[in-house]
Amino acid sequence: MNENFASEPNCCENMHEFRHFLERFGPYAGRYLIAYPKDWFKEVEAHIGSWGELDQVRAKTLLRRARENAAILTKPNLIWDGSKSWFDNAVERAVERDFDGIIIARRSDSLSRGNAHTCDDLEWPPTAEERIIAIPEEYVRVSRFLLLISYELFFIDPYLNPCKQSISSVIEKMLQVVAKGKCHRLVFWSRTSNIIDTRNGITLDDVENKLRKIISEIEFKHDFKLEFLLVDDDRSRERMHGRYLLSIKGGLRLDQGFQQLSKGRKVEVGPVGRATHEELIRIFLDGAHDIQIDHRININVG
Repeated sequence: MNENFASEPNCCENMHEFRHFLERFGPYAGRYLIAYPKDWFKEVEAHIGSWGELDQVRAKTLLRRARENAAILTKPNLIWDGSKSWFDNAVERAVERDFDGIIIARRSDSLSRGNAHTCDDLEWPPTAEERIIAIPEEYVRVSRFLLLISYELFFIDPYLNPCKQSISSVIEKMLQVVAKGKCHRLVFWSRTSNIIDTRNGITLDDVENKLRKIISEIEFKHDFKLEFLLVDDDRSRERMHGRYLLSIKGGLRLDQGFQQLSKGRKVEVGPVGRATHEELIRIFLDGAHDIQIDHRININVG
């Protein structure tokens, strides 16, 4: 999951293959296509130019939408040697772990190198679900692209308690990545009765102080706003149950939420499907819910 691939600009031979190819990437799939080298889009459009007029229009539309929907990402600092072929450059980058695999035009002499595939091989599952060891580094690995490309991020977990070390260790690692990306607003949704309780002795001030401590130890490259919402959803039709990392670009489902577990225990994570994503966006971004917000902590950085 969260794998990234490079593709030879002429890897697809027709419009049908091109559509099938692009559908395998993006936040809903949990895989991403890296535009490599920096003039990759121009080279793809030049290749498409040999197709029929209607197919050219359709293919360019698909390419534009894939870029807008974060199925295709750019990494402008990847090394490119103009004296070498696309394949040799891509294999070197794959060896350096810049790519998890490459997709090449059909030819018989290259498939044994660089985890290479052709369009014939792309019968992957629609989504790249997996079980990960519940440690901060693995949460970061499966969420890195969403953390970097999203302008707003929503952590939704009724048990998200930053005063617990097992949770704060995960949140801190993820925010270290957020600090390097585009996000300007981060919103946590958690349940009041699971956090503020006389049994555990945690107060609202404790939660805010812990969040401020985490934020103070991270250097954000831009102004940043954090909101922590404590809610009462006992009687709500939208009672929180699932745990999600959500943005307008896509989302991840995390079965055990944002917590580190002991003894190498694993948890299931996977991309949120399109229909579920649209519903979650309506609830948590557009406010189409009847959840009562008990407390709101606001922290501004910058």
